[in-house]
Amino acid sequence: MKGKVVVSVIAALVAAALVVAALALVERRAAKSKAGAPSAGGLPATERAEPAAFGGEGVVPPVTSPKPPPADAVAVPAGPFWRGHPHEPHPFGNPDTHPMRELTLSAFRIARHETTAAEYEACVAAGACPARACPEATPELRPRQPVTCVTWDAAAAYCAWAGGRLPTEAEWEKTARGTDGRRYPWGHDDPTCERALTGECGAAEPADVGTHPAGASPFGAQDMAGNVAEWTADWYAASYYAAAPATNPAGPANGGRRVVRGGSFAAGSRLAMTGYRSFLEPGQARPDLGLRCVWPGP
Repeated sequence: MKGKVVVSVIAALVAAALVVAALALVERRAAKSKAGAPSAGGLPATERAEPAAFGGEGVVPPVTSPKPPPADAVAVPAGPFWRGHPHEPHPFGNPDTHPMRELTLSAFRIARHETTAAEYEACVAAGACPARACPEATPELRPRQPVTCVTWDAAAAYCAWAGGRLPTEAEWEKTARGTDGRRYPWGHDDPTCERALTGECGAAEPADVGTHPAGASPFGAQDMAGNVAEWTADWYAASYYAAAPATNPAGPANGGRRVVRGGSFAAGSRLAMTGYRSFLEPGQARPDLGLRCVWPGP
């Protein structure tokens, strides 16, 4: 009997020790969670991105053979704008759009419209661009439809041939939303098919460029919320926004996927938001993905 009592006492002591250890573990985890709570920088202190995490800061692609921009190119002046989204509820605040920060960009000009099929075919005819090609089928396009079925390299080649370059992700977003942090190019109201050709409109192909002027951005660029999505120059990193420089950010120095911006006729209107970030491997080509170019300077 006495032996059983001793065994019971020992068992109770072991159980108590396990409880104390468990409580200590909980306290340590709670302290760690508290240390990583969102700070003024927008990300948990333990998760703030450092440039070294993605190879450092990239550089703005050079313009190898400058040419004047098109006569109707949109002028975006030098100065600040708001990039990203605050910590809003789903679906507006994806983690890779945090923190919302004020950035400053140099002046540039950007195509008012997406690059058209006719414009791209002129580059192909000149021997400077590869032919369009989608993996399954390459749809025929009207001359004024935006070019699609082009890889990132093909898009970059076209912009170089046109005397410009692909826009950085920051340049694209400033063009789309202006300087007041609006959710869509036209403001905060939800998309309509008059403003943007998105998946909700039921179209089987992109519209001719310039057919949705009601959805123009504050600077006058059109189809930045729909029609086709667009390649940008930047590599994608989910945590890049917290580490990006405040002036002329150029994206990570390296990566495996390029940033794609804007909604499309085949995608839901959520992707039409000015701050929404998508990404694809640079070798991919899609029937709802195109491009537009920028030219440095005022």
